[in-house]
Amino acid sequence: MRRGVWHGKTQRVNDEPLMAFVALGANLGDAAGTLREAAAEIVGWSSARALGSSLWR
Repeated sequence: MRRGVWHGKTQRVNDEPLMAFVALGANLGDAAGTLREAAAEIVGWSSARALGSSLWR
């Protein structure tokens, strides 16, 4: 869904579903824990269903 901004207000201009792919990486400290926390934060950004994959090392 695209959004337009007019005078500081956001207005929805299209209701088509969107898909986003997000790649995360970490290599310091508790890398797996950092990635889990980041994924949990991202899930909270939208009411849409989020899918995840297993961690790879």
